[in-house]
Amino acid sequence: MKPTVIRLNEEKEATVKPTVMPSSNSSFPDSVLTHCVECPSTMPQTVSGSQGNKNISQVTVMSQSDCQTERKMSVQKPTAIPGFSRKRIPVTVCQLGTYGISLAMNVLEKARSLVEIFDEENLSDRIAVMWGADAQAEYGRLVHVCLSLSQSPVLSEVSVHLGRLIQILDSIDLEKICDREARDSLLSKIVKKATHSNTIHVLKHAEKEIGQLLVLLQSSLSPLLAMKEEFERVSGAINALATTIEIFAISASYLADYLVKNGGNCGRRFSDRRDSLVETLNQLRASESMRAVQIEQPLRLIGVVQHVALIMVPTWLPSVVLLRKSLEANRKPTETELSVLGGQLAGIVGKLKN
Repeated sequence: MKPTVIRLNEEKEATVKPTVMPSSNSSFPDSVLTHCVECPSTMPQTVSGSQGNKNISQVTVMSQSDCQTERKMSVQKPTAIPGFSRKRIPVTVCQLGTYGISLAMNVLEKARSLVEIFDEENLSDRIAVMWGADAQAEYGRLVHVCLSLSQSPVLSEVSVHLGRLIQILDSIDLEKICDREARDSLLSKIVKKATHSNTIHVLKHAEKEIGQLLVLLQSSLSPLLAMKEEFERVSGAINALATTIEIFAISASYLADYLVKNGGNCGRRFSDRRDSLVETLNQLRASESMRAVQIEQPLRLIGVVQHVALIMVPTWLPSVVLLRKSLEANRKPTETELSVLGGQLAGIVGKLKN
């Protein structure tokens, strides 16, 4: 007879029948183990008694822990999907270093990893001709960005404003303005050069235009700083891209030699890609000095605007205003005052030109 298991959590009263216990070596069927999961571990392990006129023999109830133990014994092993191991191309860091493209260990390690994961069996012309092409395309895009930044209207506008400021300041001749005889002489008015501000009226107009130029130069500082930061960002991206191009160039060199030596396809394609990548790398390295100049250009203009246009000129300009008002009141300044103002003006013009 088969053993009977009583499910203790059923709502209706279970019918108890005499149970014959199996031997110690026999195991419970799967249907019994399924029901045993519902048995609480706190229930008694042995049940005996009587119901009506029927005798109840000992009934064994498996605890929850016993059920879990039995389940662990029937766990199946995971299945394995049949396949094959990819054959890796043998390569060492020392072999890659012999090409002389780069001796940096991190570059050589990445190039070695790129060669090792190369799938020779699925090699095609498309894979060969596009080897490292994305990095070259990104380099071309970044070069175009640098060119656009160098042609930004901000640089030209600031240069024009500074040029006009130099022109106005360089045209001021304080000695001739203060020479009342030359200013009042009819002959001097006829022979004076038009490029010099030899009259009080012209000086007054120059003061007004200088104030306008200072406002424009002040507003140009933020765009110049933004341009300098963009130049630095693009230059950093190009320097980082150089490492990527080195990795592709080194791996292309090794793959070209390996495929030619072992009779593989596309060996010539990888040789062409190596030459192209090395040429791009040479152009990138040669442009480092130009990128440094591009970064320096807005910085130089910022320095001129901040130190000269926004500090030295505003400091000097009030003295010129006082000089003009003195001349309007028919009071000629001393030689010392003219010498000091003239020296300051010459210094300002010199710094603006440099």
